[in-house]
Amino acid sequence: MRLWLDIETRSSVPIKHGIAKYATDAEVIMWQWAIEDGPVHVEDGPRLPSNLLIAVMQSDEIWAHGAEFETTVLESVEEWPELPQSVWRCTMALARMHGLMGGLDKLCEIFKIPHEEAKDKRGRELIQLFCVPRKNGLYNDRRSHPKEWAEFREYGASDVTAMRAVWKQCPKWNATPRMWAIWHLDQRMNARGVAVDLKLAEGAVIATKAAKERQDQVASQAAEAAKLLLESNAAVAKAAATANRETSTALGKIHTLVNSNLTNAQSRELDATRVM
Repeated sequence: MRLWLDIETRSSVPIKHGIAKYATDAEVIMWQWAIEDGPVHVEDGPRLPSNLLIAVMQSDEIWAHGAEFETTVLESVEEWPELPQSVWRCTMALARMHGLMGGLDKLCEIFKIPHEEAKDKRGRELIQLFCVPRKNGLYNDRRSHPKEWAEFREYGASDVTAMRAVWKQCPKWNATPRMWAIWHLDQRMNARGVAVDLKLAEGAVIATKAAKERQDQVASQAAEAAKLLLESNAAVAKAAATANRETSTALGKIHTLVNSNLTNAQSRELDATRVM
């Protein structure tokens, strides 16, 4: 049996910090699912609906779009059963196995999914309203915004119908057991993460900060030295200009004095000598 699954969540940790960190404070606020080609079910969270739990336990394949989000967040749901990684499938991964982009809205455009089955374009606005905390840390919900919540439920259902419609249209020829095995391995590696020496990382941060402070100090000293050099050059140039003016003035006075004590013939001879 094939199960189509989607969840809407909220968290005080921004999703830009990564799914793993986001999931540490995530809460499921809406469950959406369908079995095979059956009707889409939508139920408010956070508790896992009993009929969904039964469907999960009976399913051979559980499909989600960007399934790493669901698998990571659902680990923190107490009622969620422990499942083998091999039951999970991802329509985003399926599309990328065939050289297609991963966005569900873009895939709906590529495959010309009918409007009534395509992803609802109101999603971004509704997610911002219900999934992101207000400045005071509280959330909007079905009680504070009942009209918008009804639209939010419709949006959630549209994700399931869109995912199912994309799966039907998407090529399958490259989605071999080997490719799914590689995808499952990739998911296990991402879930496990990478071991990090925290003391080494903290030491690297401290060393980098100290090196930057030393560089800033050297740059500051160099800038101060350059400033002093420019000021010194300017002072020398000013002194030289003053000395030139004073020398010219003194020579002029001497010339005047000398000329005043010479005969006309001697003055002309002196002027001729200067010209030569």
